[in-house]
Amino acid sequence: MKFLTVDDAKVLRTILKTIVENYNPDAVVLEATNGEEGLKILSTNPDVQMVFVDWNMPVLNGYELVKRIRANEIYKNLKIIMATTESGRDKVTEAAKIGINGYIIKPFSQEIVEKVIKKYFEAK
Repeated sequence: MKFLTVDDAKVLRTILKTIVENYNPDAVVLEATNGEEGLKILSTNPDVQMVFVDWNMPVLNGYELVKRIRANEIYKNLKIIMATTESGRDKVTEAAKIGINGYIIKPFSQEIVEKVIKKYFEAK
C-alpha cells in the first residue's frame, strides 16, 4: 500500500506517517508540504492509493489540490481524505462536492485514521 500525506505542518505529516506504518508496516508513506508538491509526487507515483490532504497550505491549498486530482481520469479510484482543522459544515459540504472520500478533523486519533484505512482497503 502506498499513501501520500500533503500538509505544510511537518509534525502532522509525521503523525500520519507513524499511524499508517503502525497499521501496516509494509506501507510506503510519501510526504508533500503543499498541493503543488503533492501533484508532482502523484505524477511520479501512480500507485498511490490514498492521499491525506490538509485544507490550508501555501502555494496550492488542499481544496484546489483535490479539484486538480479529480479533474484527471487517472486518479478516479484514488481515495482522498481531507485531514484538516476546518470543521464547519460549509467546508465539509464544499469538500464533498469536489470528490473527497472522507473528512477527518484535526487533532485526530490513531483509531480514526485506522478506521478510514480499513473502510477502503479491507475486504468486507
